[in-house]
Amino acid sequence: MRVAAIGDGDGLIAALFARAVGPEGVVYGVVQAGDGAVERIAGLNRVVRDYRVPNLIPTLATAADTGLPAAGIDLAFIATDGQRSADPRPLLDSIHTALVPYGTLILVAARPAAGSRRTGPPAAAAREALIAAVRAAGFRLVEEPGFLRENEFLRFERIGEEPAAEAGSSPAAAGTPTGQVQPHMER
Repeated sequence: MRVAAIGDGDGLIAALFARAVGPEGVVYGVVQAGDGAVERIAGLNRVVRDYRVPNLIPTLATAADTGLPAAGIDLAFIATDGQRSADPRPLLDSIHTALVPYGTLILVAARPAAGSRRTGPPAAAAREALIAAVRAAGFRLVEEPGFLRENEFLRFERIGEEPAAEAGSSPAAAGTPTGQVQPHMER
């Protein structure tokens, strides 16, 4: 299985995925470019070393591009602190491209705390806007189990056709990453 762990601050979720998929699988630890990206990539490299998960590949993303290969992942996992991006569509489009048809997108986001300014109708409206944006990017909501107390868990499925086959064998089909994957960078 090929997994992308997006927004995993310390890399521990990515390490758990890397252990779960085993040595035949691959996990991309996707780090957003910008302030602190070099430190987060270095942190992911420490996780690779310390937890002995060589199948975890630190990957640098921009706001509009995950840096993942087209049709190169089976599951995308996004953990957020509940802050909604002003325009999540470019990232969602990039995830849609990276996922295989009918691949899974999991969103885990912090629920607003009781009594915070983010509860009530504004939080509900932001949540519905997020779900609408994910749907507009070519996903369907599959389940919302509600088993987490402090977070919401949303499972989506990628809708779409198989990518058109090009002449010859594609690197993504052969399991070779074709995106902007960053090598293990040591500082």
